[in-house]
Amino acid sequence: RITIDRKQGFIEGSRSLPDIDTTCSTLEKVAPSKSRPVLFYCNGVKCGRSVKSITIAQGCGYQKIYWFRGGFEEWKAKGYPFVTE
Repeated sequence: RITIDRKQGFIEGSRSLPDIDTTCSTLEKVAPSKSRPVLFYCNGVKCGRSVKSITIAQGCGYQKIYWFRGGFEEWKAKGYPFVTE
């Protein structure tokens, strides 16, 4: 999620790496091990940013990629905890 979206809240422990900034080198900085699970999410089901980042991660050799399709919208709707900046 982009910075302005994260100001509304984000899943604790998540890192901001919007699709427009996602490259193999930026992924390596936030997730150095390609064999550890990485989870992608964005604002909600209508947001396509996480799908673009997943495609890039696959091309970079990441092996355990997960997608939280409902994104932050679903997270909040279910009452799960989140933090704000």
